[in-house]
Amino acid sequence: MTDKETGELRRRYKPDRTNITAVYGCYVSGSGEILSEFRQPVALMSEEDKEKYLALLKKVLSGAADKNRLDLAFRTAQVADSDEHRLLMKLRDSELQDEEARAQLFQTIIGAVHFEENYLILLAHEKYDVPFKAKDGAMLDDSDHVYSYFVCAICPVKAGKETLSYETEDKAFHIRTPGYAAAMPELGFLFPAFDGRQTNLYNCLYYTRSAGDNHPELIEALFHITPPLPADEQKGSFDALLSQTLGEECSMEVVQAVQTDLRERIEVHKETKSDEPLVVSGPEVRAVLENAGVSEEKLAGFQVKFEETFGDDAALSPRNLVDSKRMQLKTPDVIIHVAPDRGDLVETRTLGGVMGSDLETIILASSVLYELLGPGCAKLALYLSKSYSTKLEDVAVVVETTEAGEKKSDVELLIERIGKIREALPERPHEEMSEEEAAFMEAAEEQRLAQTQAHRRHLYLRR
Repeated sequence: MTDKETGELRRRYKPDRTNITAVYGCYVSGSGEILSEFRQPVALMSEEDKEKYLALLKKVLSGAADKNRLDLAFRTAQVADSDEHRLLMKLRDSELQDEEARAQLFQTIIGAVHFEENYLILLAHEKYDVPFKAKDGAMLDDSDHVYSYFVCAICPVKAGKETLSYETEDKAFHIRTPGYAAAMPELGFLFPAFDGRQTNLYNCLYYTRSAGDNHPELIEALFHITPPLPADEQKGSFDALLSQTLGEECSMEVVQAVQTDLRERIEVHKETKSDEPLVVSGPEVRAVLENAGVSEEKLAGFQVKFEETFGDDAALSPRNLVDSKRMQLKTPDVIIHVAPDRGDLVETRTLGGVMGSDLETIILASSVLYELLGPGCAKLALYLSKSYSTKLEDVAVVVETTEAGEKKSDVELLIERIGKIREALPERPHEEMSEEEAAFMEAAEEQRLAQTQAHRRHLYLRR
């Protein structure tokens, strides 16, 4: 079902437009026990209740296609003769009035889903006189088709919070605990599908609030259909599939060719404003790989693994396979992210000769610099973040007066503190130092002694 088709049905979920006559409900505990069942006529509801019920049911028709809204197709044999399809048809044809069929549906759902909290199963049936649509898109009053369907919403029920409420009778505030409230649906479905603004008994629309968990156990229990991978898992599975099946042939150019093709499909579909769902099949991806130069042996392996991963005749949404905000080029050795429109910046080259030698020298030099500067940068970061005291007098405490009681100068105090810090440092055997490090330490020691002698001479002359 396209966005336009689901949107057309969503617009009907208003009190003054809907033809829904009653809402059926089954309230279930977290342990799977049915707490109550009810039938609520829409005509007897208050306006607030009516709007709330319709909002919960309408949510099943919301979300992104191929992420939250999944089109599930029955096999021809299922439509011809199967218990699962027969149950759905019985519910639709009886307008949900078949009590035995309702009970069977409730039990199937209860046996498949597991929530920690209580939950509410809602059912509603509607007959929609589909208006004729003119070539300019205008809806005419004439109708040549009646779309009969029912919708199911599975809503978690959450306990309200205690509130301090004002009571007018005794003019005081008291603790009041509100009841339990039905939240927006976690799962749901619509049967049959509304494809091409016509009834399609071969398909149903399945809703999942989470794109990362479509509750495959419910799909299998209700429809006996192999569940598709959740939208959030499809990209990772597709990337892994390319990397594992192509092996050493999964070059940067091949990955870039696949992602460019998928992005172009998305752009063309957006520009043409096509009503048809945007999908890509295994053979279509194989054709892109073939044009990119992948060998026939690797192509055959890819086709087999694609069907094992996503199912026979699987059609995936390109939006689930690529990141719209950045291009990710992933090979067995490296992952690179670039802006979607700057894929031309990425290329692979094998550098040899003088350029290759120069590049190797740069890499090695960078490693040496990191080893030399890394510890210093880490210490600087600790100092700037004030992870330890930035005052030297806190680090090294010395006596600030001479034996004669005179106050020492700032230079004298600094020299003493530095000396005290040096005494606290562990002595490092000279033989463990490299030749360059030993020369540096000797030069530093000579410089320190020279500065100390110059300072003493200065003090002597002052006296």
